[in-house]
Parts: sequence; C-alpha cells; structure tokens
Amino acid sequence: MNCKEVNSNLIFYIEGELQPDKKTEINEHLQSCQDCNKLFLDIKETFTIIEKEKKIKPNPFLFTRIQQQISNLEEQKSSSVLQPNFIKILQPVTLSLLLLSGIFFGIFLGSSFQKQEQNQTIVHQTDEFYLNDFQLEKIETFLLTEE
Repeated sequence: MNCKEVNSNLIFYIEGELQPDKKTEINEHLQSCQDCNKLFLDIKETFTIIEKEKKIKPNPFLFTRIQQQISNLEEQKSSSVLQPNFIKILQPVTLSLLLLSGIFFGIFLGSSFQKQEQNQTIVHQTDEFYLNDFQLEKIETFLLTEE
C-alpha cells in the first residue's frame, strides 16, 4: 500500500471503520513509513483534543449563580413597586403646576402691559388735544409765524 492510499484512509482507520484486511495493511505501512506515522499521530492528537472540548464539564456554581440573580431581580422589582407609581403621579402634577404658573405669569404680564398702554393712551390723547387746540386758535398761530 502506498502513502496516498494510506492518507486517504487514515481518518477511517482512526475511527475504526475499515475492514480488518485494510486495517492490517495500513498498520504495516505506518510501522514502515515515518511520514505517514507522523501524520497519523497528528490527526489522532487533533481528534483527542476535539473530543476533550466536546465534553465540557459544567460549572458546579452555575445553578446557584443563576438562582441568585433571579432572586436579586425579584427583590429589585418588589422594592421598585413604589417608584413607578410615584413617577406616574409626579409627572402630571409637575405638568399641571407648570401649566398653571404659565397661565398666571401670562395674566400678570398682560395686566402690566395693559396698564402701561392705558397710561400711554392718556398721554397721547392729551398731546393730541393740545395740538388740535393749537391749530384752532388763529391768533397764536399768527403771532408764532411772524417771528
């Protein structure tokens, strides 16, 4: 048996899926050929590493850690029951207070503006009265224009 045939059947040899006569031929070739024997040992070592990785041992503390995290979450939920209710009540109250303060501030600004406008209207009306009165008197306009 040559190296090419051995290499193509080497995996089946390791897994034990070959017929007994081929198994003996490959065994004889592995004893005589160092290159094929080295390849055989490398593949066999790779398979053992893969088998070890497949059999991962579970962590004995995994269950207790998960159980502790679940109990912590339950405690947080029970302690935070009051917080969402408080927030649900606080939001509308805050919004109402802001709205009312805005309304009162607007009324205050409007009333102060209205008072200023009334004062300006009175001053404007008195100025207008004097100007109109000045135009009605002919003597004063005559005397002022002569100079």
